[in-house]
Amino acid sequence: MALHLPDPRNLIYIIREGIQPPEGEPGRWMPAFEGNLTDDQLTALVIWLRRQGTDAPPWADVARTVRETGNAP
Repeated sequence: MALHLPDPRNLIYIIREGIQPPEGEPGRWMPAFEGNLTDDQLTALVIWLRRQGTDAPPWADVARTVRETGNAP
């Protein structure tokens, strides 16, 4: 449901870090794409997913948010 949140940070984190259920438990799984996408590619993907997956308005300045979250410790 990250596509419906008012901020793209959760979706960016999911794409970069992936999703894994707790050890030994069933659940959603997605591989991490950190290092496989440039900031520009990640920005384009996040914008496209929001547009295709919701009727919500576009997020503002996704490129800036991608850059900021990429520099987080």
